[in-house]
Amino acid sequence: MYEIQTREFKIQSDKSHSIFDDFKRHGFFINHSCLSGRCGNCKAKVIKGESQLVVPEIGLTEIEREHKFILTCVRRATSDMILDLDVLKDVTLEQVRTVPTKISTSTKLSEHVIKLVIRLPPGVDFKFLPGQYVNFIRGSIKRSYSIGGVEGDNKLVFYIKRYLKGVMSKYLFEEAKENDLLRIEGPLGSFFLRRDSLRTILFLAVGTGIAPILAILKSPLNRELLRDRTVFLFQGGRVESDLIGLNYFRSSTIHYYPTLSRVRRDGFYFGHIQKTLLDQDIDLSQSTVYACGSTEMIEDSKSILFKRGLKPNQFHADAFVESN
Repeated sequence: MYEIQTREFKIQSDKSHSIFDDFKRHGFFINHSCLSGRCGNCKAKVIKGESQLVVPEIGLTEIEREHKFILTCVRRATSDMILDLDVLKDVTLEQVRTVPTKISTSTKLSEHVIKLVIRLPPGVDFKFLPGQYVNFIRGSIKRSYSIGGVEGDNKLVFYIKRYLKGVMSKYLFEEAKENDLLRIEGPLGSFFLRRDSLRTILFLAVGTGIAPILAILKSPLNRELLRDRTVFLFQGGRVESDLIGLNYFRSSTIHYYPTLSRVRRDGFYFGHIQKTLLDQDIDLSQSTVYACGSTEMIEDSKSILFKRGLKPNQFHADAFVESN
């Protein structure tokens, strides 16, 4: 048996479980998303001890490796360890389960994006924290999609981008029909609003990365907390049609910065959302950042914002990674 230690508590481990699973078995959840070594959310800094790598840590940069960071989802402890990491506190995560659903509607929003609405079985209460995701399961294929919101009492909304050669994409964009059976597994992930004391919330989203942020902003569960904060949204796309929810955000009370990277248009900022954010006079020391979208945007945002005074524990991300 082995022990994994943090600065606050000690738990037992053995070689058959990942570090992430060791914490989970004892009721402690590490920040996470993909759980496959790709997104980098579950990283921890090794203060002392050794671990064994199970699959490659794609989600780590060379600088992070040099500074002794590891990804807890793809490593097993091989000795006593002391780790510096964030553990979710005062949060109740719903039990992950698999539920049969049916496709209700599929609406084409642009050439590469659809709005998919799926219907839960009567009487099934599928609870989740706004911002979390589920896995779609069809036969042997499993792919992850963020929940973009709810419709009525038993429908979940998703905003899905088409990927070339994507197996699930081909089905959803070319073959899916109303009432098709589609199983979902979830809820999953730790991308949701934190109940911290910082007064400013910054949302960063590109493409369909806006989906979990839409769920967060529209949820009645977050209404009181958001009302007491100053909220900024920096949404990016190549062209105007990429900006899902544009009219909704423009009519809301949040500080909204729609940004285009391919064309210049009146009423829009131009370039990358990271640059748009830095051009504003925002006190990052009093801000919590939630970023969702491409890995490139998230890594660049972290690098830029940390240099400007944002602390690592004030940055939460959900990186969209391609499966094939």
